[in-house]
Amino acid sequence: MSGFLSLYAGTERVAVGPEVDRAAAMVTRLAARAKDAGPLPPGHHDIVALQAAKDALADAAAASEYSVTIKQYLTNTDYADAQRALVVPKMRGGEVTGTLESEAYQQIVVLKAITAWNLTDAEGADLPVTLDTVRSLPQSVFIRLYGRITELNNQGDLDVPAGASEREVAKAEAQFLRAPGLGDLGEEAAGGPEPVDAGGNGRAPVLAGESLVR
Repeated sequence: MSGFLSLYAGTERVAVGPEVDRAAAMVTRLAARAKDAGPLPPGHHDIVALQAAKDALADAAAASEYSVTIKQYLTNTDYADAQRALVVPKMRGGEVTGTLESEAYQQIVVLKAITAWNLTDAEGADLPVTLDTVRSLPQSVFIRLYGRITELNNQGDLDVPAGASEREVAKAEAQFLRAPGLGDLGEEAAGGPEPVDAGGNGRAPVLAGESLVR
């Protein structure tokens, strides 16, 4: 019989590369446009365009030869190590003050999440998984990794794909809350039979610095 911690031992492959970057950027733009437009009926051109972009992203990811394997769940110790890098104490005028180093925090979160990758340098030599190599990743790749890590660690056991719209997140949350054993918690959390709001309702809070990706 598998133990408790085995439930949190999963990993996920995140495809990376220029084609994936472009497809992911398109999904992000179209998802933002659909969000700004408010509730849209099925078949609306924005919904169709977003689904087409997600399909293109899935195709690009499947075709990419490069990928990074990340933990589906980070530990409390992983986040504690990152938090220690977030605030750097400095002496000013005889007083100790702190400055926020959000980039350092994010870099350590990504490093802690990576279990393997097949990335190489410009000459084709394997890159070691170190903090220095994480810092040297292209920004688009770093943002994709950090974004997915944050999604996985802020949504518990929700089955939500990368690039999901708020409507899709809300639907997944409602389904999760109505799962067997949770009784009527779904309707209570949602205030009725409608999907719960994607901005909260049981999702883990974002840790300091997690919304600071530039």
